[in-house]
Amino acid sequence: VSWLMATISTSDVMVALVQTSTTLPVFVLSIFAGAIADNFSRRIVMALGWCVIALSSIMLTALVGLGIYNPWMILAFSCLAGCGAAFTDPAWHASVGDILRKREVPAAVTLISVGYNAMRSIGPALGGV
Repeated sequence: VSWLMATISTSDVMVALVQTSTTLPVFVLSIFAGAIADNFSRRIVMALGWCVIALSSIMLTALVGLGIYNPWMILAFSCLAGCGAAFTDPAWHASVGDILRKREVPAAVTLISVGYNAMRSIGPALGGV
């Protein structure tokens, strides 16, 4: 999505705002999403979050395919995907304790963290190749 923004906007700020529009909803909504995940079915919360992410991705893809897009639409759909992630992530992390035995949880959390951070550091490096 950042690449798409870079191809249609000459502003570095607009490219940076793509990341901001994706992560700001996670920062703002995660506390509320965690409470929702604790009080409702985590499976449903995750499914709804993934549906929001998928819907925003499909809609942006369709609009780009039709040639009907602008920088603000890209930011809006990135923000919508971030809202979906804000609800998916807390439910997913909390479900680890539901799936595993208590003694296995610390190792699982460590493995999840290693995988997530490896993805965040290696993925962009490979994308630049």
